[in-house]
Amino acid sequence: MNSDLIVVGGGTAGVMAALAAASRGIKVTIIEQQSTCGGNATLSGLAEFNAVTFKKRLIYKGFEKKIFDRLVEWNSGKYYYQLPMSSDKSIRVDRLRYNPEVLKLILEDLLTENNVRIYYNTSFRSAQKLTNGFEIEAESFGKSVQLSTKYIIDGTSNSAVAVSLGCQTQPLASNKIPVSTQLFRLSNVDLTTLQEFIDSGHLSEIINDAFAKDIIKGRILAFAPIPGTNDVSVNVTRTSVDYRDALQLSRGLQESRKQISSIIVFIKENIPGCENSYISNIAPILGVRASIKLKGRTTLSLSDIQQARQFEDCVAVGCYPVDVHDPITKKV
Repeated sequence: MNSDLIVVGGGTAGVMAALAAASRGIKVTIIEQQSTCGGNATLSGLAEFNAVTFKKRLIYKGFEKKIFDRLVEWNSGKYYYQLPMSSDKSIRVDRLRYNPEVLKLILEDLLTENNVRIYYNTSFRSAQKLTNGFEIEAESFGKSVQLSTKYIIDGTSNSAVAVSLGCQTQPLASNKIPVSTQLFRLSNVDLTTLQEFIDSGHLSEIINDAFAKDIIKGRILAFAPIPGTNDVSVNVTRTSVDYRDALQLSRGLQESRKQISSIIVFIKENIPGCENSYISNIAPILGVRASIKLKGRTTLSLSDIQQARQFEDCVAVGCYPVDVHDPITKKV
């Protein structure tokens, strides 16, 4: 099947790239290894976009704003302004909390409206540069899928396409990989009582107690209410593994799920509003905080961010602190 553009990886970056191209009449195909698009935004359980506004001022436009607007219209998204960060209460950011299940539908609707072809459950295998484009080999349920395209975008989390084409990458050392998280969803929560407890400031005492008893592995226990429901997304598990190794990744998933078993008992016994709650979902993927970097023409540096440096080829904006989850100290 021929395309003008193939996007490998249907996470938020891949979807935005596909929509931007398709809206200009370009014939676009997405190759996605999961059964839905959205990546971390729909599968990690996080359920909130950070800093979609800055002090209530909109930052984004175009398809991003269209997605945010649809979430709000469907009663599945709600803006929260100047929320303190879990790791540092003195830093406050605006957030849009949303229902990940509804986001799956909205992303797919937009892709369909813009005639983007999608190959779900299809894993990228290799790419070859030809005189007038690229040839891509993928696999779906053991069967080879051959695709050709004029242009290709690497939307994978590990630069898989770039590596296949011989581009230089800069992998992190195993001991420098930040801790990973597996989120879960609690249903039947008394959201008003929970929020009153969080606002009281007593949550910090509970977190310190749980950390001292080794029930949680870091000093973070964050609840994000999911609009239109009586559910919350819970960010608390921590595991230090090299997710690039299949066995370690599997061990990390097992470790975090084991943590959830004891954490849920602790939450129901100690967090007001959660007494009658129950687990309704555990994220199917491990949320990781780092990936292989491309050795490109320019590398974004900390000083670039501190100085708010401008780039002529800017393709995205952001407004969020750079937080590093240290694998050794377990601090943020």
